[in-house]
Amino acid sequence: VERSQLIAKIQSGEGVSTALSQLEQEKRSLQEKLEVVFLSQQERAKEYDQKMDTLNVKNAQLLDNMEVTRSECHNLKTQLHKRETTITSLQEKVDTMATEIRNKENLLVQREKDAQLLQGELKKQLSAALMEVEKVKSQSKELEDTITKLLCWGQ
Repeated sequence: VERSQLIAKIQSGEGVSTALSQLEQEKRSLQEKLEVVFLSQQERAKEYDQKMDTLNVKNAQLLDNMEVTRSECHNLKTQLHKRETTITSLQEKVDTMATEIRNKENLLVQREKDAQLLQGELKKQLSAALMEVEKVKSQSKELEDTITKLLCWGQ
């Protein structure tokens, strides 16, 4: 029976006890429904709290992992910077050594040229000295022959 019918019966004075009984029954039914909804909401709230706890734990783990990753990233950046510095330093040394090698090669080439010129000059001087020696030998021979002739003539 609908509420409006019950209200109409009560107002007309008919079946007050029936109407009250039905209202009581409706009240209990609504209280039971309210209790079911309340229990359901409590269960949902409990599940929500459990899910939130799980999410909070996962979030804390993720934050810890993120901090570890940040630290590792920082360490890797530091190592990279050190290696870049080392590579730059080594590259500068390589460039310096390459320049020194080129300078030494140029100096060596120049010294080889100087040595060749000096060797040529020494060959000329040696040749001239040998010619002088031959000339002196020839003059010595002539002088010896002259001395021998003079000694033989004087005898």
